[in-house]
Amino acid sequence: MKKILLFSLLAVAILVFAGCSKKAVRTDDADITSAANVVVGEVLIDAGVYVADIDKSSVNWMGDEYTGSAQTGTVSLKRSELEIIDNNIVGGKFVIDMTSIADDDGSDSLEEHLKGDDFFSTVTYPEAVLELKSARLLKTNHEGLPVFETVGDLTIRDITKEITFESVINALRGELTAYTHLILDRTEWGVEYGSGKFFEDLKDQVIKDEMVFDIMIEADIQ
Repeated sequence: MKKILLFSLLAVAILVFAGCSKKAVRTDDADITSAANVVVGEVLIDAGVYVADIDKSSVNWMGDEYTGSAQTGTVSLKRSELEIIDNNIVGGKFVIDMTSIADDDGSDSLEEHLKGDDFFSTVTYPEAVLELKSARLLKTNHEGLPVFETVGDLTIRDITKEITFESVINALRGELTAYTHLILDRTEWGVEYGSGKFFEDLKDQVIKDEMVFDIMIEADIQ
């Protein structure tokens, strides 16, 4: 499947802070806090509920054959909310519109294949959802931004698996940018097409089980 420089992000982040609770994101006006700033090291972070700007956010994907032929493309973020209180991520939910999956080369046949039952079966399962469960601060990166180890439940094709990943987040003056780099074994979510685990004699048609999803989110306090 063709290579692209994906943000090494969805290692930088969709989100998170040390010592998170499992509270759900609160969306009613009475509960939204644009509260006092909090500090992680020398990083100033605004507390509050952040809602993604869909037009400024992005999700990139990459798949690869063992022959080195890579395929790359995009998929749209449908909605995203993240709540930060007292330097903690206390809720977060990210919904991906799988029906929007596209190939960078504009191949209609590949896009139809990815949307079909061999891959993501988007008619039956139009959304993928990541819900955050916990996070802890690991370090700051070379830019002084906090890097978190984040745990969440990822649902694809109605199959939910717990995943752990690193995230980088920058929140200042009511604006938030988050980066996350996910490497997923697609077969754990029932996407078995071309996998050497399930099919023999594929030879140079074997497709790697790993898919990369790089996510960049820009959001504002609501």
